Amino acid sequence: MRYVGKPLKRVVEDVPLITGRATFVYDITLPSTLHAVFLRSQYAHAKFKVHCRGLCYTAEDLPVKVGLAEREAVYVGQPLAVVLAEDEYTARDLVSSIEVEYDPLPAVVDPIKATEESSPKARSDLKSNVFREERVEAGDVGVALRRAHAVVEGTLLNQRLIPSAMEMRGAVASYDGNRLTVWSSTQSAFFVKKAVQGLVSKLGSGASEPSSLRSEGPSVVS
Repeated sequence: MRYVGKPLKRVVEDVPLITGRATFVYDITLPSTLHAVFLRSQYAHAKFKVHCRGLCYTAEDLPVKVGLAEREAVYVGQPLAVVLAEDEYTARDLVSSIEVEYDPLPAVVDPIKATEESSPKARSDLKSNVFREERVEAGDVGVALRRAHAVVEGTLLNQRLIPSAMEMRGAVASYDGNRLTVWSSTQSAFFVKKAVQGLVSKLGSGASEPSSLRSEGPSVVS
């Protein structure tokens, strides 16, 4: 109880933060870096076709279908293609020049109505939007309600949880043939390491071994 409810003098991280010397992912610069910018869906649900230009790749260009939508987008902002360039501005210009043909489809916007059989499906290949049903029962609810001094009925809705990052989501990766190092704006370095291992293992890369992958967070993380 020495610290609960009492002001603490922070001395470790404050000085770099307030003097602008803390490191963001954007501050990390490596030799011969390629910048990746994603083309993202403007629709919550649509069939699409991307007409790439330059170093532009879609899911159909990749040996493993990971990360990019393939012919059908199922949420606004879903990556449809990725563009590589020697600097960020060129990559963004290339993305803005890409032509995309969209065929909009009915979208799921209400989680309650989505459980109805007549609801549009989140993906065209789904027969139902319900992934799994679980019922948990304990005690006699009827008896508990009858014995309660007061009963409050209502429907509670919670918003989607969206973190407010201090910088845009991003990552820097370096691979030297034996070891993959990833710098990302995250509070969960070990979760990132596990997730990246799962992705690169699908490519058959030796970097999927725990000893060959290092995940680091700069001093400013989201």
